[in-house]
Parts: sequence; structure tokens; C-alpha cells
Amino acid sequence: MRCSFFLVCMSLFVSLSGCTEDANYNGNTNTEVISISSNDDAIEDGSETVFYFDFDFDENAVFFDEGEVQLVVKLPRELSFVRDSAVINAAGSDNYEVAPYVLQCTDGSSFLAFSLDSGDLDNASSPSDAEAQLKMTLQGRRPGIYSVVQATASADYFSFGCTKQFNPDTFYSVVVY
Repeated sequence: MRCSFFLVCMSLFVSLSGCTEDANYNGNTNTEVISISSNDDAIEDGSETVFYFDFDFDENAVFFDEGEVQLVVKLPRELSFVRDSAVINAAGSDNYEVAPYVLQCTDGSSFLAFSLDSGDLDNASSPSDAEAQLKMTLQGRRPGIYSVVQATASADYFSFGCTKQFNPDTFYSVVVY
């Protein structure tokens, strides 16, 4: 009798831990922006192009612990965000629109801060090896050589601002002419 009870408890434990591990697609517990890419390496002043931010996140923290992914993009003064253009790439369904908190700096640069929770990331996918992809349209607004778009992501809240040093996970250079 004790042996059967022990076996039932062990099989329940193994099956529950298996569900948790299977829900974490690749077992990654890091939250970070893996890469930034764009449809164009050079953008004409006034024209628009799509940028892609591939990122990983800890699914257990988001889906089981009700955590959030804080993803922050720093734009140089040569680029601006096209309002209502940010979406999370979704597998097998329509993309999910997300809106950032926008911080304009006096030097012309800006920050886009996204707080992404389980509702935002439920069907998230990426054509790369990353777990999710944020897509947005940026517009060239003044010429500049090697304008740098920077991004970082974290499972924890972190402060950022116009006068603080920004430590990106990755960056992408683009020319605005």
C-alpha cells in the first residue's frame, strides 16, 4: 500500500514538473534582446521602414509567476517612432498590437518602453531562434551617418532616462540620408 501511494505521488510530481518544463519553449531563463534588424540599412529622410527586435524571455516567469518583460528601445535623433505601428509577431494569428511609453529627450533622442505581460506574449513567435519578435515602423527625420538604434530587455523593472547611461543588449546602425 505504501509503495502504491509513493508511486502515485512520484508520477504526479514528474508529470507536473514536465508540464512546467514543456511550457518553457527552450528552457531559457534569460530575458534579453538578441538582435535588431531592418528592411533597409539606409533610410531616406521622411521615409519609413520596419525594424525587428528579436528577444528571449523566461516563459515560467511570465506565464506562471505573472511577471512582465520590460523592453526598452533607444532611438537616435535621426529616427522617430511611427505611432500605432508596434506589434508582437504572433504565430498562426493576427499580430498583437502593443503601445510603448514614449520619452522624448532634449537632444532629440527618444526612448520607447514596452511592458509586455502574458496577454501580450501568449502567441508570440519569431522567424529566428528567438522566442518573440517586436516589429515597429520607424521614420527618418533628419540625415545622419551611422545612427544607432539600441535595445535591452529585462524581467525586472529598471530605470532609464535621458540623462542616464543606457546599457543595451544589442544595437543596429542605420544611415538616414
